[in-house]
Amino acid sequence: MLANRIALLKQEEKKAWKKIEETKKKANDIVHVRQRNQDHYSEKDWLRAQREKDERDLAQRNLK
Repeated sequence: MLANRIALLKQEEKKAWKKIEETKKKANDIVHVRQRNQDHYSEKDWLRAQREKDERDLAQRNLK
C-alpha cells in the first residue's frame, strides 16, 4: 500500500513539474511577443518622426 502511495505521489509530482514547465514556456512566449510588439511600435515611431523631419526640411527648403 505504501508503494502505491509513493507511486501516486511521484505521478502527481511529474504532472506538477509538467505544468510548471508549460507555464514557464507560455510566460516566455508572452515576453517574446511583447518585445516583438515593442520593437514594431518603436520602429513605427522612428519612421513617423523621420517623415515629419523630412517634411519640415522640405518646407524649410521651399521657404528659401
